[in-house]
Amino acid sequence: MSWMNRNRRCRRQRRLLLLACLCPLYCGSSALLAQTPPAAPAPAGATPPASTGGAENIPEPIKTAPNPTIITAFVNAQVAKLNGEDVEARRVGREKLVNEASSAGTPPASPAYQTIYATTLNGALTPVLSSPNVAARLNAAIALARVAEKTGSAALAPAVTTLLADKSEAVRLWALRAAKYVLPAVLQANPAGGNTLINGIVTAGQSDPAGTLMSDAYEALSLNFTDTTKYTQPQWTAMVGATVPVLLKTAGDRANIYKTGVPPTPAAEKPALTILTTSNVWKAQTPTQQVQTVQLLSDLLSLAANRATALQGPDREQVLLLVQHVGRVIWVAGANVGDNNVKAITPALTAIGPNSTNDKILAGRAGVPGADQGEGLGEADAAAVAGRGDGGAGDGRDEADDDAEGAGDVICCRIAPFFYPRRSRRVNASANQREHVARRERVSVATPPRIA
Repeated sequence: MSWMNRNRRCRRQRRLLLLACLCPLYCGSSALLAQTPPAAPAPAGATPPASTGGAENIPEPIKTAPNPTIITAFVNAQVAKLNGEDVEARRVGREKLVNEASSAGTPPASPAYQTIYATTLNGALTPVLSSPNVAARLNAAIALARVAEKTGSAALAPAVTTLLADKSEAVRLWALRAAKYVLPAVLQANPAGGNTLINGIVTAGQSDPAGTLMSDAYEALSLNFTDTTKYTQPQWTAMVGATVPVLLKTAGDRANIYKTGVPPTPAAEKPALTILTTSNVWKAQTPTQQVQTVQLLSDLLSLAANRATALQGPDREQVLLLVQHVGRVIWVAGANVGDNNVKAITPALTAIGPNSTNDKILAGRAGVPGADQGEGLGEADAAAVAGRGDGGAGDGRDEADDDAEGAGDVICCRIAPFFYPRRSRRVNASANQREHVARRERVSVATPPRIA
């Protein structure tokens, strides 16, 4: 029985010890409660204090009847998170900025709301854009791009322009994605006022020595050509007039690199060619610009195909994919002028791929009927594509000058004759001369002819 008594004593001792521990806590709490005065009742008619969560969202009614005070409080609160050190807080702030740029349901956010929202965000981001913290700037750029996609507001242009010059490649990438949606609004308001943003886009695209941003730069200059219903025809024509010269020059400068080497990331030109030959853009180009577009296709076809025969590895693969793409956009160019003959010459080019042999590459290019055959578009269509109103009555050049240029340079330009049949006069060379040129092309990259 003694062991039972010992157990009882142990249990009593444990209870006493537990009470001894709890008593000070209980007594202290009671004392604190006793010392705390009751809260004073709120005066009658007083306004309750604002909730700290008020800046964490924007009520849906505000998105159709905008209140600048509420919008500013929300934007400032979220931007402050971007500039902080808390990773999760930055993510939350970024997502909230994106989500509140539009309505969660119906009715949609009004244009007035989105303009105020974009203007407020552009101003609030100023301290973040100069932050030494690259994570803060990157989150700002991501938010800006996604808000730009939702609002398409020109008010974001200053922030986008700043980020296009950021020292971080990742930030510049997202800035280019933002510019794609901001530039159309800037040019719609004032076609002559987009030079700063356009120059920033080109500079950002060329800023990476590896050429990884060029494709995104071309996309940023695309004016979202698949959706032109929001513009009047004069507006769209003026917008195209502001961007096409830049596309032509940038892509043309890179095409010229094939004369001595290979441009970084050769396949980057694919978006530019697609943009230039898409119907909405093609029809808004001036006749001169249409000629320049065809010249660019001609240059790339000739120079890139020749250069590819001397390449190995990834460069060869990318160059051949570009040649294949040139074939595809030539088909589109033929569709633009309604001529099936132009479309029919492209299979030999589109059949070229990364694993094609040199013989197949040269045969594919040679499969496009040469200038000496003078086939392809009829006189009226050729004049329309070339921008001539004379039905192809003249090409603006002296025949003696044409002959002096020699047939060889023309043979390496295989697509131009389809758009400019009058230029067949330039290739009256003998079969021996043509064979000589063909041999030369296999070992060097010839300079394509200029299309008058």
